[in-house]
Amino acid sequence: MAVIDKQIDYADGDAYSSLDCSMFCDGETIIRIGNSSVCGKCRAFGRFTEISGLGGATITVAYIELYYAGQEGVALYKIYTEKAESPAQITSAADHYNRVRTTAGVDWDGTFQGGWQQSPSLVSVIQELADSYDPTAIQILIENDGATEGNSADWFAYEYYPPYSMKLHIEYSEAGGVIHYGTTIMVGQGILASAGVINTLGKTILSGIGSLTAIGTGGIIYYGKAVVSGMAKLAAIGRALAAGKTTLAGIGNLTAILEGNGMTPYNVGLCQFQVCQNLLGNKCQINKCIFNQKRIRYWEVYNVYPC
Repeated sequence: MAVIDKQIDYADGDAYSSLDCSMFCDGETIIRIGNSSVCGKCRAFGRFTEISGLGGATITVAYIELYYAGQEGVALYKIYTEKAESPAQITSAADHYNRVRTTAGVDWDGTFQGGWQQSPSLVSVIQELADSYDPTAIQILIENDGATEGNSADWFAYEYYPPYSMKLHIEYSEAGGVIHYGTTIMVGQGILASAGVINTLGKTILSGIGSLTAIGTGGIIYYGKAVVSGMAKLAAIGRALAAGKTTLAGIGNLTAILEGNGMTPYNVGLCQFQVCQNLLGNKCQINKCIFNQKRIRYWEVYNVYPC
């Protein structure tokens, strides 16, 4: 599980605006949100930079926090984010109004108290971003959500006291690669979570592996016509599997594998070009797979099949 914790850390990073009275308040010590008796309907934003790792991720926790500064009536809010990969700084009330918002939005209503206030879950909002982009910045947009005049709340901005500026918290599971075993698709499989490639047994290519922790330097693997590079447990394979004779050198527990003459496959049904569905599973051990792959290659070369 990965975590992002951000807080507005620069002047004008959080601000509010009102089209009702043509105000853009980017140097104020508070941000006002709601339908104020002073300046009408007010909306706010907070722009968080240096975001990474969310593209394709599964969001599990997300919320913002604001530090309470005062209130009139009952505030009715709707929270969105700007729907953009790297949203630019907002510079005017009209610019604020015209930013494209996420389809998902979250209600936040109530009469607030002093200190830090945590929003409801924003998982749906942040998930929409993660599904659409690999965002490098997130711009929170908070709107008045139908409150009548005299119902708003004020929150401290960066300009009042930086430690009281808006916060953003996100927890997520990083995106994984897609691996095909026969006709089964597995996504984000443990140590294969960052493979980012397609692996189809029988005609398998694994390249550019990101996080295959059991492989030394990565490499390319063709089953039946095998090339293996930098494997932790198969580091010293002498050469590719060959028909009629298999040479394996320095394979830990597999050093005594017999050569192919007279070898009988464990499952003659493999002549239909099926292979083990899981090299390390309980139903198919790696030594059995090696025997089967050798035998399949023998059948292919000599066009002789037992079934």
